[in-house]
Amino acid sequence: MQPSAAIRALAALCITGLAGACTPEPPVIEHVQMRLAPHAFVDVPLPRHGPVAQIGDEARPVVVAPEQVLVTEAFGIVPENGRARVELALPEEVASLPPSAFVLTVQELPFTQPLADDVMAKVARENFALRRDHGWRLERSREGSAVLDLEHDGDEGVQLNLTLSALLPTRRKLVTTPFDLPAAARLELGYGLAGSRTGASTDVEFSAHLACNEAGARELVRDRVHLDGATPASWHDAHVDLDADTGCRLSLEYATDGHAPGAVWSVPRILAPDAGSAADTNVILISLDTLRSDHLSGLGYGRPTSPIIDEELIALGTTFTDTSSTFPQTDVSHLSIFTGLYPDAQPKRGRVGASDRVVMLAELLRDAGLETAAYTEDALVSGAFGFWFGFDQFTERSFAHADRGRPTIEDGIRFLRGHRDRRFFLFLHTYKTHDPYVPGPAYDALWSDEDAWREGGPAPWIPEKHREILDRYDRTIREADDLVGELLVALDELGLEDRTIVVVTSDHGEAFGEHGLTGHGFTPHQEALDVPLVFRGPGIPAGRRIDTPVSIADLTPTLLELLAVAPPEHEQLQGVSLAPAMAGRPLPEDRSLYFSWLRPDAYGVRRGDEKYHRTEKAHEAFDLAKDPFEWQPDRDDRVRAEIDRLLAEHETQSARLRDELGPTAPAPDTAPAIDKRLEQSLEALGYL
Repeated sequence: MQPSAAIRALAALCITGLAGACTPEPPVIEHVQMRLAPHAFVDVPLPRHGPVAQIGDEARPVVVAPEQVLVTEAFGIVPENGRARVELALPEEVASLPPSAFVLTVQELPFTQPLADDVMAKVARENFALRRDHGWRLERSREGSAVLDLEHDGDEGVQLNLTLSALLPTRRKLVTTPFDLPAAARLELGYGLAGSRTGASTDVEFSAHLACNEAGARELVRDRVHLDGATPASWHDAHVDLDADTGCRLSLEYATDGHAPGAVWSVPRILAPDAGSAADTNVILISLDTLRSDHLSGLGYGRPTSPIIDEELIALGTTFTDTSSTFPQTDVSHLSIFTGLYPDAQPKRGRVGASDRVVMLAELLRDAGLETAAYTEDALVSGAFGFWFGFDQFTERSFAHADRGRPTIEDGIRFLRGHRDRRFFLFLHTYKTHDPYVPGPAYDALWSDEDAWREGGPAPWIPEKHREILDRYDRTIREADDLVGELLVALDELGLEDRTIVVVTSDHGEAFGEHGLTGHGFTPHQEALDVPLVFRGPGIPAGRRIDTPVSIADLTPTLLELLAVAPPEHEQLQGVSLAPAMAGRPLPEDRSLYFSWLRPDAYGVRRGDEKYHRTEKAHEAFDLAKDPFEWQPDRDDRVRAEIDRLLAEHETQSARLRDELGPTAPAPDTAPAIDKRLEQSLEALGYL
């Protein structure tokens, strides 16, 4: 926003020393007053969450996304001489589409023995499928038949599952229903070309017009976008200042001589100052993936791993010192963070489909007028798995191991600089502290001397063979701490500190052999579940530590109460708000907190100091007050009865929520499609 003439004049007087009082006035904060989402347009489908389109690294909600039509599926294709060929019939609606309209996804199975059809279909539809942008072609005949010819340069002794789809062109003209413009409004438009195959050439002219109060249409945008395969595709943006008016209709169009299935308009936004609102609080949610709470020096760890978090967040905010993850894996636990649901109640663990009725935190904050943005390092916190729903901007960065963290924090700082006069929700997620632990060069020498494991350092019972990786883990925490510090400095310099809630948390911890395992996912012990949860900001008491056990499922209801945003209409939230505890009111000591992990029929529950684990073959209980490291399990049959009772109650509630929050229509029975970059990220993090 450009400063007014009065503000510029006051600044000049301050510089020359001629003004007696040069304290700047508080900034005028813009709110998103209206989003012209699909429901605002004539005859546009209304999906539950979407639609969303990705161009380059950034995804945005769009008015209409290209419709994807299934052409054929072929399972168990064994390549011969470096090629795989499949004969197929092209449906009439796609027969005349150019090659750039077709999308191929491929699964490579490391065996050639045939499987039963139902087994192969299950494998094909429940595992990742890689999108192939090159190395294949469609050979067509006049009769509508075709041959899919795919180059295969991978290992021998494999079979392929192939899915070929086609993108139909979007409507060339979209017109809204009438709406009114507030005073001092600004219209933000975004447009671009999404989903085209690598190397495809496309030339599209985008134009937008606004007609108000039966007056003639005013041209707002006219821009030609050319995509030639050599230059990376990106979003294009336009910002138009508008006066108050009534009965306005916005029309969005594109024109092309060829085929442009990926021509999309992001959801237009109308921003304006909100003079009647005193609620200008922002939120920054930082997820430091795989960060154990007990490895922060501010929470008792012997090494100074987190001096900035200790001094700037823990000392100046409220810390919940006993916070449990719901699942020791990134996707499922982050979905608990964003929905307030335990894993068993998620319609599909770690995934949100376009027609699911579950509501995301970002959607609730978006609808309350906040601008929403996310910067992640993809992998399991990917838009492809539904995490982009509710964000005006969802940016995924792939990473080199040593570069993890810094690009994400720098993205966040750039966002703050560009949105200091907005109200926003910013989500930042980094794998900096995730295996493989690769600290930057400036941190390589930390805790490398012979005294590093003496009294005051890590727990002496960590097996010798795991100590080197734990040292590297601690170094990445120290680096992540500095990165968080850079963001906090920028927040202060931009004058945002006093109206921004900052939350630092994690999705799960990490094991280093305490119970015979390393990593995460396969153990329910505290080293894998205990995570930090720190709040700092307006209205949040400084220096308060709350020891009552809580869950990361409590984060969404807490932020909603702190921001005075209404919860979902249906009773979705299984977590509870922690805001009363910040105000000095006690939380229930014996509330049941649920979790699960990667074992058959594996479930657990925490109730105060009592902790229960149950699998299909065993059960055990621990008293964390007497046995905080879970070395003395109680396997008495009376324990099993109590576990079964608590878990049965939880399953009844979760089953009801799964049914209520599931898809409004049958979900597409296809595998989640990922691109090459996401595949590489999943491999680097050990998920493939």
